[in-house]
Amino acid sequence: MNALTMPEFLEARYGSPGMKRFSALVTFVFLLPYSASVYMGLSYLFENVFHIDYTQALVIIAVLTAVYLVVGGYTAVTLVDFIQGTIMLFGSLLLVALVLNRAAGFSGAGLAGALERAGGAQTTLPPFSPPAWLGLLSMVILTSVGPLGLPQMVQKFYSIKSEGMIRKAALVCTVFSLVCTLGAYFSGALTRVFYSAEQVKHIGVDNLMPALINDFLPSALTLLILLLILSASMSTLSSLVLVSSSAVAIDLLGGADALGERRSTFLLRLLCAVFVGISLLIALKPLTFIVNMMSISWGTVTGAFIAPYVYGLFWKGATKAGAWAAMLSGALCSLGLSIGLSAWWAAKAGQAFSLGTPWVPFAGAVSMLVPLLVMPAISLFTRASSPT
Repeated sequence: MNALTMPEFLEARYGSPGMKRFSALVTFVFLLPYSASVYMGLSYLFENVFHIDYTQALVIIAVLTAVYLVVGGYTAVTLVDFIQGTIMLFGSLLLVALVLNRAAGFSGAGLAGALERAGGAQTTLPPFSPPAWLGLLSMVILTSVGPLGLPQMVQKFYSIKSEGMIRKAALVCTVFSLVCTLGAYFSGALTRVFYSAEQVKHIGVDNLMPALINDFLPSALTLLILLLILSASMSTLSSLVLVSSSAVAIDLLGGADALGERRSTFLLRLLCAVFVGISLLIALKPLTFIVNMMSISWGTVTGAFIAPYVYGLFWKGATKAGAWAAMLSGALCSLGLSIGLSAWWAAKAGQAFSLGTPWVPFAGAVSMLVPLLVMPAISLFTRASSPT
């Protein structure tokens, strides 16, 4: 279909230039808070482990990202992603092994005792929060369903050279995801072995893993673990910046066809630097904690794209009207629910309004599921578009 980006695919599939422009704007605007949340997480890590000031760490990471993106572009990102992915794969397994070993000794009752202690840990939820099971389910939906509609993940597959490579890529992605998910969530859950509920409240949820690395893991391996997390974050950042910059340079301004190869390339490089700079400014003045920034971003972007993309690939009956209804319902549901539930929670809890409330991940999860129901319903009552 000669599509380089998610917006270009949607335009070609549904014959709608307006859909291309709308999806490009959604991509650029709502991947900014996600990018900022990655910067925040990295900076907390540098601050806790190396005792580098949060602001200084932010600037260092932003400059590093901007340099290799602006200078190297897509080829550099692909090569660096491969190296970072290899570090992440083996580093995640090492992290789990280290945390399990340390937890078994720390608990005084071996590995079984450590797992029991983690499972029975009492978490202190703010008043009027969603039940713990609903919060967990929301995060599962966000991180498992969400990637199906995220441009920076989907577009990784656009450069596959042949159909024969698709099965290999799917296998690699599945194994990689299982290992890295285990490293992230299992290690995160085991922090409850080392810290009480009161300590967790004092340390802060966003700082738990940096604190664990700094307090309990061997100092000789701290640098390796830091490299693991830095690799994961830099890989994410490079994808976010490239996708967001291309949304403007290619989807809104026409890319090489409209601007010429040289001007288009220059604009892409410039926009990479601009996107990094705006993300840095957001991270310097964080409005909420990390998981909520990610939830709003993922909920809005995936809510807008997941149904038109998935149904557009696998269902010939998907229509332009259905795609528009799904995009608008997903994006508006994410923003409306996030704001509405946050206002309700603030009023109930007697606190000032903030998007840093426990209901935001739930809003993001709902906004991913709603368009999957809206699109087939609307498409069945409108004329089926001819598949491209």
